[in-house]
Formats: sequence, structure tokens, C-alpha cells
Amino acid sequence: MAIVPPSGVSSASAVVWQQLQQQQSHRAASQAEEKAASLQLKAREAQVDAGRAEEKASALQVQSDQAQDQVARARQGLVALRSMSELQGRFQALREGIASSAFSASAPVNAEWQVTGTLVDVTA
Repeated sequence: MAIVPPSGVSSASAVVWQQLQQQQSHRAASQAEEKAASLQLKAREAQVDAGRAEEKASALQVQSDQAQDQVARARQGLVALRSMSELQGRFQALREGIASSAFSASAPVNAEWQVTGTLVDVTA
């Protein structure tokens, strides 16, 4: 902001006014430089923070991917356990069926333990 000397002031006074105006301009320029330097510093700090945030986001993405892989493996394991349990149940039912029918005293079997027919009682 320029300082204008009042009208009717001597040339010596005008020189003083000019010096005041220069000092004010220098102060304004210095303040602007300080503000610019401060903003540049804040901008650099923000860039550093952004870089750290990006690195953290990348690391979190890797951890998330690893966790998803673990979930997938756990689900596959669960499916496998259910299948094995179901298969064991079927084998148990088959064993019980074989034990109750094929190996009874009245059912004749061949050398491979297959039921071959019915036993007929011929004694009378």
C-alpha cells in the first residue's frame, strides 16, 4: 500500500515519504517471501505424509490380499473336511450294511465275500 505525502510538503519531506514507502514495500516483500517459504515447507511435509500414506496403503493392500488367501484356504479346508466326514458316514453305513446282510450265517458267500444266493435247509 503506497503512502502518498500530503500536498504542499517540501522535497526533503517527500524523500522521507519515499523512504517510508520503500520500507513498507520491503516489509511486504519479506512477509510474502516468509509466507511462500512456509507454504513450500508445508507442501513438502504434505508430500512426505502422502508418500507415507501411500506406502501404508500399499502394505495394507498386501496384508488384505494375504488375509483373503487365508480365507480361501480355510474355506477349501472346510469343504474338504465336510466331504471327508460325508464319505466316512457312507463307509460306515456300507460297513453296517455288509455286516448285517453279507456276513450273516444264512447268507452263502464266495471267496470274494460276495453273497451268492440263499441257503436252503434240506434236512427234514
